[in-house]
Amino acid sequence: MDMLITSCILLGMFSFAAETTSPLDSWVFADDPISMNWLSVQCGLRCLLEITKPWMDDSIWNEPFQESSNYEYADDHRMGREDLDPELADLCDITDTTTEETNPYHWPLRMLCPLLRIPRHKCGASRITNFMGRLLPDFVNLLAAKEPRALLIMSYWLALMCTSVDEWWVGPRVTLECRAICMYLEACGDRRIIELLDFPARSCGYKVTS
Repeated sequence: MDMLITSCILLGMFSFAAETTSPLDSWVFADDPISMNWLSVQCGLRCLLEITKPWMDDSIWNEPFQESSNYEYADDHRMGREDLDPELADLCDITDTTTEETNPYHWPLRMLCPLLRIPRHKCGASRITNFMGRLLPDFVNLLAAKEPRALLIMSYWLALMCTSVDEWWVGPRVTLECRAICMYLEACGDRRIIELLDFPARSCGYKVTS
């Protein structure tokens, strides 16, 4: 089991590592769904852990996974918008009665917003990278469809990765994907979204001109 989990983690890392540095090579500007494999592959670990859960107590990975699941956002499935960024919540039509079952943006924002409040120097890699492995299929499908609000949420997470995680397999990928999303969203022309691009744009070195 440990070899299987380790192989899955390594596969995720190597898939995440970018072979290019050009934002124009991002899945955002591609029609081929394979270009998004670097993200889709990350969901595999969650599925594997669900299958192997009965034997996890005996795994060398049990302690690290337990630690990462103890972060404050890991199981925050509260209804409504309390503790969410108000501007992002408004953009995503989240009200006091919204749940993750009724709105695909709710769970990603529940995970993202606590990370935005943590000082950058205290954001450990495992705390932030947990986000991509816990995304649900409905939200990933919105990303694949290049839905602007989903892309904006993703850009905020990529911005956190840009500013807080220094790993060989992370830097090129998060920078190019964050820049690509900023370019795409600026070109879409939705003023509500453009006004929220400041943090991701600054983090990846993109200059918003609109």
